[in-house]
This record gives sequence, C-alpha cells and structure tokens, in this order.
Amino acid sequence: PEVGAVNLTEIEITNRNENEPLKIVWSGQHTSGKALHILLKSLALLNEKIQWELHILGIGKETGNWKQLSRKLKIDNHCIWYGWIDREKAFQIMKNAHCLAITSLKDLTSSVIIEGISLGLPIVTLDHCGFSFVVDDACGIKIPLDNPDKIFVNFKIAFEKLYKYENYRISLAEGALKRAQDFSWESKIKQLNEVYQELVV
Repeated sequence: PEVGAVNLTEIEITNRNENEPLKIVWSGQHTSGKALHILLKSLALLNEKIQWELHILGIGKETGNWKQLSRKLKIDNHCIWYGWIDREKAFQIMKNAHCLAITSLKDLTSSVIIEGISLGLPIVTLDHCGFSFVVDDACGIKIPLDNPDKIFVNFKIAFEKLYKYENYRISLAEGALKRAQDFSWESKIKQLNEVYQELVV
C-alpha cells in the first residue's frame, strides 16, 4: 500500500468491561464515497440489548444528511460527532475505542486503516480495494460484496461478535498490532531492497 505505519511504540490494548458499550470509531471526510450511511443502517439493526457507541471523526458536505439519517434511524443517542480535530486528539479517541469501522467505497488504502492497526484496533471493513490486502483474519473482519443485500446484516453480525466475545476481539487487537509491523516504513524499505536485489542479480 501507498501508506505506512509510523511511531510503532508499545501500545496497550483497550479492554472492554462486560457492561461497557462497544466503542466503534469511524474516521474520514464526510463525502458520499466514504459511505458512513452503510454503517449507520447496519448499527440500527443491532438488538437493543447490545450497548454501543459510534465515535465519528471528520466533517464534510454529507455531515448534515448523515446526522439526519441517524435521527431517522433512532440511533442518534449512540452517535458522537467530533468534526475535524487535531491529530493527537483523534488518536486518543481511537486508542480508547474497541474497533475501527471502514465503509469507503473507492479508496486505494486509506491512512486510517494503518493508523487503526497501529493502535491495536480490530478492523471491520468492506472486502475490497486496498482494505482486502491489509486486513486478514487475524486482525479484522471483512464484509463480502458478493451479495449487496446482505452487507448491512453482515456488518451487524460482525459487531455482535465483537460485543459478545471479548477474547476474540482481544485476539484481533493483538493481531492488528502484529500486522502493523508489516507496514512500517522500515519493513517497506526492506521489501523494496529485496526486490531490487533480485532484479540486479
């Protein structure tokens, strides 16, 4: 991918207590291609017994429409909208979350996915674009695109699983930190050097 992990220091994985809401973070420009509406409609399907919060970073021309949708779906009390905030505050919000959701429809590989795994966040994403390559079964859940009608339900099922099985979520968080090592700039330099060496021999 064209993005790399930076500042890979010791990260402490955030545990979730049994009665604590599942904190989901979503980050990006509020444009149609980022498709936050997919996540909102999916979360609206969750059983009322499942406690959750959606922490939404960013702003854009779709912000008003998405806020209106959250009210229409009657989940606005679960949504926290931050707008554009500085990088350090954004990272702190991500660190305190339990997973990262990505709904982009046409990105190569967004920087937020690398930031997410670098912070030990399990990733729930559509199985396409660069996300398919970055996320594996050890660090996240990929939502297939073979049946568009099931995308919302499959997102819902993924969050249910992360909520109900904390040991599984922790294993994905550990897998995310391990996967992040593959995308450090040092690792990229090593891989590129190996390619060059093969070509010149």
